[in-house]
Amino acid sequence: MEEIAIPEFKAKCLAIMERVTKTKKPVRIFSAGGSRVPPRRKLLAFPDLREIGR
Repeated sequence: MEEIAIPEFKAKCLAIMERVTKTKKPVRIFSAGGSRVPPRRKLLAFPDLREIGR
C-alpha cells in the first residue's frame, strides 16, 4: 500500500483520487508528525470524478 503525507496529498489530491479510482489500489494518507493509523478493512472507493456534475 502506498503511503502519502498530508501535505503531498493536499497538493496532488485530484490526481491521487483518479489514480485510486482507476487502479483500485488503496493509498494511506498520514500526518508527517503523527502516528500512522492502520487501514480499515472495508475501503471506501472514490466516486468517478467524470460523473460528478452531470
